[in-house]
Amino acid sequence: MRRRTCPCSSGKPTAICCGKLHRGLPASAPEELMRSRFSAFALGQVDYLIATTDPEGPRANPDRAAWRRELLSYCKATDFVELNILSTEWELGEPEGYVTFKVTLVQDGMPFSFVERSHFVRRADPAKKGAERWYYVDGEELEDVEIKA
Repeated sequence: MRRRTCPCSSGKPTAICCGKLHRGLPASAPEELMRSRFSAFALGQVDYLIATTDPEGPRANPDRAAWRRELLSYCKATDFVELNILSTEWELGEPEGYVTFKVTLVQDGMPFSFVERSHFVRRADPAKKGAERWYYVDGEELEDVEIKA
């Protein structure tokens, strides 16, 4: 059965939220890419995760087959429960940005969460001449913060 609500916690249907990015529409901003990547983890869409990771960044793995297996194993072993965007640092037109978020996950029946500040860059899209797209570079885990309602 297909999931109706997008895993990114937007409350929107997946098809009109992150699903459109998973089908090839480029993200328009770092937060949109962050949400779509969380959804890709939740849905096991590892090819999307690889395609949206900066090929020049520290998270890229030149052994794509091994990278794909590693991501798939992580996705299968993890329930991606919730994503809370805490802040976005990005100005329209700037080639890099940061998104700080808190995720709640479950592995082996044990819930846990963490806060991360992720770094994103906009680079030339090798698949589309003259086009640019956002990529995930890396992230820094932060101390847990209290989310204000």
